[in-house]
Amino acid sequence: MRNFPVTTIPLDRLLAGEALRSYGIDADHVRVLMDHDGELPPILVQRSTMRVIDGMHRLHAARAKGCAEIHAHLLDVDDTAAFLYGVAANVSHGLPLSLADRKSAALRVMRLYPDWSDRALGRACGLSGKTVAALRATQESGLGATGRRIGLDGRARPVNGSAGRLLARQILERTPQAPLRQVAKEAGVSTGTVRKVRDEMGLRANSAHSTAPVHAADDPARPNARPSEYSHRGRPARTEMDPERILENLRRDPSLKYRAKGRDLLRLLYRGPVLAVASEVVDEIPAHCIPAVAHLSRLYAQEWLALSTLLEDRARKDAA
Repeated sequence: MRNFPVTTIPLDRLLAGEALRSYGIDADHVRVLMDHDGELPPILVQRSTMRVIDGMHRLHAARAKGCAEIHAHLLDVDDTAAFLYGVAANVSHGLPLSLADRKSAALRVMRLYPDWSDRALGRACGLSGKTVAALRATQESGLGATGRRIGLDGRARPVNGSAGRLLARQILERTPQAPLRQVAKEAGVSTGTVRKVRDEMGLRANSAHSTAPVHAADDPARPNARPSEYSHRGRPARTEMDPERILENLRRDPSLKYRAKGRDLLRLLYRGPVLAVASEVVDEIPAHCIPAVAHLSRLYAQEWLALSTLLEDRARKDAA
């Protein structure tokens, strides 16, 4: 709770918040907190009501020890947000919620946010996506009736994946050279789904710089293929591999993923693509920040260009 300053609140001003535990206060846990020599973490309190969001056991321990005040974070949130904060806090630390209590919390969050995906809802309540899916199946069919759910990445995707795949196919039929990310965004599916649809249609990713055919040894669809990324002259080979496919091939390469330096490189490469989100980001940058962002972008582009030159030099030496 770094964004909320710590304050001291008299105990007589605090009210009991919404109970998340079916059995109420655990007396044994209160005694453990009373015997704790160090300072306990601040409790969470909803400012508008002074109800305790998280920390009822700490509050009971403070009262039992005869304390008049307690440290707390005051949160300016509504009742729904207060409930979510309470669930998240009790899942991540302190006396954990029982499975039954987590399921009960998940059902309530499901009613508050029916469009959350099973994994997103499970993350909030300390449950697996499969457990949430089973809970959802027991509820009324009206939950999530929009046909789309919001995942952990904040993107909305169709509950029925076949509808998204059909839309992706239609987009690819109209514009077979469209980038994977663009098709995925329009169809509301993942880039991996678009790639599968494209492969099923017999399409290949098209390079922006070449229309040369892909040789068998460079075909990423072949599991034993060993792509030759460079020609005998040390220049990048003319392939039709798109960036998503290249990244996926590199991610699966044991010589990279099982070495610390290799994993560092993969993380760097996965942060590289920016054009897919550039149109969304540019319009949101404050005017006074644009020169600085443009300058940094140019510097980073120069560094990537220098890296590509080093790699090409390495390729020429290896080919000699």
